[in-house]
Amino acid sequence: MSVSNASGRDISLIENMNLYNGYFTSTEETSYAWISLDSERLAKLDAVSETQVRKNGKKLEILLNSGNLYFDISEPLTEEETLNIRTSTMVMGIRGTSGWVKVIDRWHSQVYILEGTVQCSVMDPVTNQIKSTTLTSGQMAEFVVYGQDQQGDKCDILM
Repeated sequence: MSVSNASGRDISLIENMNLYNGYFTSTEETSYAWISLDSERLAKLDAVSETQVRKNGKKLEILLNSGNLYFDISEPLTEEETLNIRTSTMVMGIRGTSGWVKVIDRWHSQVYILEGTVQCSVMDPVTNQIKSTTLTSGQMAEFVVYGQDQQGDKCDILM
């Protein structure tokens, strides 16, 4: 596993280290990383995965650039807190939920919800077309952005 700061400088790994706004984390083929957001909220970065942490006050966002991220938010967030998990094609608002997100490629992500309910959206970056859905326990959705030569919708959510 490796960690770098917002300017790209490698940070030495220590147990229970803090991740700050802009920090990148990445795992290799034979590694994974648990990220403790606090005592009731955690995420697991699977092998060959990369994230970036974005934090502003009580607003936290985890950008999953590649790979898989498991999340378990057992204590619901307060009204003033937000936690979003974002990929290049999708954003999901977490309150008190567990599941995982998988980046297939730059234009395709999957979300699996084990417990709870989440709001998810997909957006085409060229046309700004947005589609949204609510996922609940046991549901899976694929979030796709189509090539610009596709007729009709430029993005979709496949349940």
